[in-house]
Amino acid sequence: MANRLDTYALLTVDEGRDALDLGDNHDQDDSVILYINGITELIERYCGREFLTRTYTTETFDGDGTNKYLVKQGTGITSITTVVYNEDGDTVPAASILFNPVGEIYLDDGYSFESGYQNCSVTYVAGEAAVPDSIRIAALMVLSHLWKMRDKHTERISAMTREGQTVTFKYEDMPIEAKRILDDWQRPRVG
Repeated sequence: MANRLDTYALLTVDEGRDALDLGDNHDQDDSVILYINGITELIERYCGREFLTRTYTTETFDGDGTNKYLVKQGTGITSITTVVYNEDGDTVPAASILFNPVGEIYLDDGYSFESGYQNCSVTYVAGEAAVPDSIRIAALMVLSHLWKMRDKHTERISAMTREGQTVTFKYEDMPIEAKRILDDWQRPRVG
């Protein structure tokens, strides 16, 4: 079964193959893809954010009576599609929605997120158009390190399946140099 590179992978197969000095031998491409997908998931978990542009559909939250909300998933917001501010499903007009790339959304013109349990939601687009260079460098460092250590690391992998073709690494598997790069990209943890 051939592995497929995740849509939001931080590296291409060619970048991975070049970093691993695999030359023109494509026999290990499935393993390279498996590692790139696993490393992408590891880095995004470590940083608390996804990097490439994607749509976050209906992030639901408790309204608190204020006019501001900090999104949970995406950073680098580029657009807001919909904001529902009460349990009736009423939406805020686009002209009354302000936001910044950090992930803060503000309602203007007297709108507020009415107090309630899971009564408000937002759909938005966030992320980078391309993988930032420093993230690619860190991903290449992690890939090279884990590839060299793959036989020794097998017992340290927290989850690995061949049928579903996924691999999950642990934070402690990342080289300290890569962590230092990624620390600048970590999203502050809220509450």
